[in-house]
Amino acid sequence: MEIKQPGFIEAFQQDVELADNATFHDGEGASTHTAVTSWQSFCSALGVQCLRPLDPNSSSLSAKLSEMDLVKAWAFWRVKQCGTSPPTVRGYLSILNSWHHRKTDVGLAGNLSHRPVLRYLDGLSILQGAPPPRKLRVGVRPRDLRAGIDVVYDPASPADVNLASAMETGHGGCLRACEYVRGARKKFDPERGSASRADVSFEFDAGGEPVSCCVMAVNSKARGAERFRKLPHYLPMDAGYLSPGRMLYFLTEVADRVPLDQRRVTPLFRDPSTCQQITIATLRSEVKRVMQAAGRPPSAYGTHSLRIGQATARAFVGADEKDIKYAGKWSSAAYLKYVRERRAESLRIAKLACGADVDDFENEFLAIEQDPVSLVMADSSDED
Repeated sequence: MEIKQPGFIEAFQQDVELADNATFHDGEGASTHTAVTSWQSFCSALGVQCLRPLDPNSSSLSAKLSEMDLVKAWAFWRVKQCGTSPPTVRGYLSILNSWHHRKTDVGLAGNLSHRPVLRYLDGLSILQGAPPPRKLRVGVRPRDLRAGIDVVYDPASPADVNLASAMETGHGGCLRACEYVRGARKKFDPERGSASRADVSFEFDAGGEPVSCCVMAVNSKARGAERFRKLPHYLPMDAGYLSPGRMLYFLTEVADRVPLDQRRVTPLFRDPSTCQQITIATLRSEVKRVMQAAGRPPSAYGTHSLRIGQATARAFVGADEKDIKYAGKWSSAAYLKYVRERRAESLRIAKLACGADVDDFENEFLAIEQDPVSLVMADSSDED
């Protein structure tokens, strides 16, 4: 049947693409994943197209093998020039092939088996003897963060208060960076999990003083529709070194206040001059600057250092495994049963952690079974 309605085919194709993209974890068809962006950069450097569909039936074997050589060259580039471990590139290949299939209905190299590339990567692992060590991210100590913020930022500047508050919230809430600021290829979209001013709430005592603060944020490791569901993170109002709840109150009610009807469409942390959400890249560079001001080597820190620092501090003050997992939303959906019953205890531990003079240690989390803090170190790619 011929469809004559103007725009029908275009609307259909656009809707199919949106639905396909939504099935990926990032909601964008994996187009923002390192596997895909690095493939695009590699092909651009060679002056070839990144989408390379070959007819699985009519294409010659030599044409398919030539395409497989290109994939193998990309794997070589990732390992040898970018420093990615062979096992990681193995995972990248699966994601890249899935993205290519979604875009063209054909996998890389005309659906030819990827065994030659996988065998090459396995051989590289054997030659290396062991995967190269991951770049270490040191946890931010509450005392250092307080000292650095006090040196670098001006409390009279709304822009500075946004940055300082983002750091204290990331630390106090044990959040991944992508859960409260945005990646380079993301757009601010509160309907798809972006943190807005409407996600902050306070409780007050009889005298009108704020006594508790709650920030609603997504769990970026969730799957399916769950990745858009926002969960509560309770922040202490006042603690020894950091007071993220107090800082958020100052930000939202004094330094950078917005009308009530605009809070849902206003990023939680923004550049007031442009009203744009703070990016992960900006926050990362600011964390390094603050740590340098506190007398720490900036290269050892990134946005994930805030999350590591909170988990470390919780372990340091004696929090048990359930409290740490609840704070960082680890262990798949198991944390959901603790959302209500552990609120008071989590807030108590957060206050202790934000005021803890933590020892400068990196991996001393021996008391935690299947250490969730180690998982923080392992998933440091969340920054991006």
